Amino acid sequence: MNEDQLQQLAEKISAGVATDEELVLYSAWYQSFQQEDEVWSDSGSKDKIAEQLRRSIEDRIRAQPASRPRVPLRRIAAVALVLVVAYGVAYWWGDAGGDTLQELVISNDVEPGMETAILTLGDGSQIVLDDVKAGVIAQEGTTSIAKSSD
Repeated sequence: MNEDQLQQLAEKISAGVATDEELVLYSAWYQSFQQEDEVWSDSGSKDKIAEQLRRSIEDRIRAQPASRPRVPLRRIAAVALVLVVAYGVAYWWGDAGGDTLQELVISNDVEPGMETAILTLGDGSQIVLDDVKAGVIAQEGTTSIAKSSD
């Protein structure tokens, strides 16, 4: 790699637009730069490149966002478990500790000892089916009730 290519690569890294391959290439060059047996055509260019390299590395370190501490998975699971248990207890307590209890009322539609059928409509009126003639008995809205001949 010649000095111009190295300079362009250093500028890309400093600007933060270098690709992964360019970073690997630059890293490989840097590792070879650490070896003392390499021959440089100009001793000033070695110092200049080393300074640019140091500055670009420092800039990259400063540009990295601070990592936030990771929360362990066990802690998240424990919090979730506590929330589920608390919700279950609140639901059970709210359901079982109600002030009003509803009584179950059983009513017989046909009183014992009668052999007749009574139709109770939505408005509360009652129709004895044995006493009604065949045909339409009642109509509420779009619903009509009819009695057949048998």
